[in-house]
Amino acid sequence: MPTNFPTPTTIAMSPGTEIVFGVLLVVAVALIRRRAGSGNAQPLPHPPTAADRLVGRAAALGALLALVGWISGSVSEMYLVVPPAVTWWHYAAPIAGAAVGAAVLLAIATRTPTRVEAPVAPTTRRTWATFANRQELGAVTATVAALIVVSVLAGFASSRVDGAWYSRLDIDGGGSTSFYGWTYGLPVLVAAAVLVGLGWTALSVDARRPFRHPSAVALETAKRRASAAALVRLSFGALLLSLGGALSFIGGSGMGSTGFGIPGVGMFVWSAGYSSFAPTIFWLGWGMQVVAVAVLVRITVDGLRRRHASTTPAAGLQEDAVVA
Repeated sequence: MPTNFPTPTTIAMSPGTEIVFGVLLVVAVALIRRRAGSGNAQPLPHPPTAADRLVGRAAALGALLALVGWISGSVSEMYLVVPPAVTWWHYAAPIAGAAVGAAVLLAIATRTPTRVEAPVAPTTRRTWATFANRQELGAVTATVAALIVVSVLAGFASSRVDGAWYSRLDIDGGGSTSFYGWTYGLPVLVAAAVLVGLGWTALSVDARRPFRHPSAVALETAKRRASAAALVRLSFGALLLSLGGALSFIGGSGMGSTGFGIPGVGMFVWSAGYSSFAPTIFWLGWGMQVVAVAVLVRITVDGLRRRHASTTPAAGLQEDAVVA
């Protein structure tokens, strides 16, 4: 008897595959870096403070909550929720988890005491973006913009189910299919707004804190850049995971079809108007999920290992350090 092997699309649609491939991506990158001799992070020139260690743990907490929220939503959607009920919180859960981590990072920045031993002469105004990497901020901004566009457009395209949930897509000609509508998109937009607000506030508070001493500017600048990187990467990973999930949902809905058969006449089948490029949307979203999982797993591992990435001042940092 012929054996029906699962197709790549079928495998990708299985819950948890993005987690598996994301972990594999982290392992592959770590092995490549180890072979290249760049896998070991350089230690700080001075022992890390309790606040330094808390930053990594707070980011790890947010990343872990984002992953747990995503997995919980997938499991609930597959095995626990019976239609027409929906897991409206599924795609917002990763962002909400990251928001918890951002809130902890904000608390650390707010409560970290700064004992000024010698004032540092100001040279320029420091803002929320001073210590963050411009490319990473750009990636977060683009992800937020894409998430807004996708959620709004999909929301307007969705239809209500039994007068309650906006979680269906009506197909021209007859029938409907499950869809990423307002039921999923609105919680995502609210969670994203909370995360962005907390992140902006945390970056602003940390940037405005005075330096302890002119001789400590280089070290403190490096630490604040590391804190900003932890927050920005956490936000990027969570937002990208939600965006990828939404695109995969939309693409998967467009790849299906609906119809009925009439004995002696034949089958009448309808599909979504974007079915021709739905596979591209699905695989783009799935790839985003894999990358997002890899980012969040790396943050979790680094935080639990008490590593504080990018904290060693580079040569010449004294010359371009921003002081206040």
